[in-house]
Amino acid sequence: MQDAWHIFRWVWAAVLFAYLAVQVAAFWRLDSGGKKRARTIMFVMLALMVARNSVRDVFENREVSRVGSLVVVLGAVIATVILLRMLRTQPMVQGRTGIEKRC
Repeated sequence: MQDAWHIFRWVWAAVLFAYLAVQVAAFWRLDSGGKKRARTIMFVMLALMVARNSVRDVFENREVSRVGSLVVVLGAVIATVILLRMLRTQPMVQGRTGIEKRC
């Protein structure tokens, strides 16, 4: 075995799937202001991924591609932490439809 970067590929996928799961939960659970911030975070992640792919295609260098992958994973970890903090501070709204019952 020459290097362990193939393991990083699986870690990268696991971190991105965890980020996507938290992103979906944020879209379902957050209020309108939180959804706007979650959408902004999603656009930043998309920009990081596009930049990573562009760098990989332009430089065609394995080391530069690995550094780009590390930046995307670091961004995904930070985004996941931010979204989890937003979800934790969001007050629970259960069963409120806005229709009051009158007796």
